[in-house]
Amino acid sequence: MKTISACDAQRDLQRVLDSAQEERVVITRDGKPVAVVFGLGSVKRRTCSLPAPRISGG
Repeated sequence: MKTISACDAQRDLQRVLDSAQEERVVITRDGKPVAVVFGLGSVKRRTCSLPAPRISGG
């Protein structure tokens, strides 16, 4: 797992996205983890059903 600061991630998003294809990338702000980026190739495809949205008339 790779760690990168939010400033560095913002400055070089392409590098973050490239790295995420190989391993998870943790983004930190003030030294604390705030996000994880990972490539979709590493995720097994799953089918999920979402409930239909409720629309209120009125």
